[in-house]
Amino acid sequence: MMNAEILSLIKTIWEESPDQTLLGLLGSCFAAGDISHISDEELKEDLVDLLELDRE
Repeated sequence: MMNAEILSLIKTIWEESPDQTLLGLLGSCFAAGDISHISDEELKEDLVDLLELDRE
């Protein structure tokens, strides 16, 4: 279920910012460094935050 929510958020962001690349989108969710420890829940929260920032 979490994967579907994450994909839905990515799709929504791309619809609103079609020039955004996948790498750029994901990279903007995290500070510099290794992201292998990031959980799906953290990714979802970061994508929600990014979407809210893009809408402002």
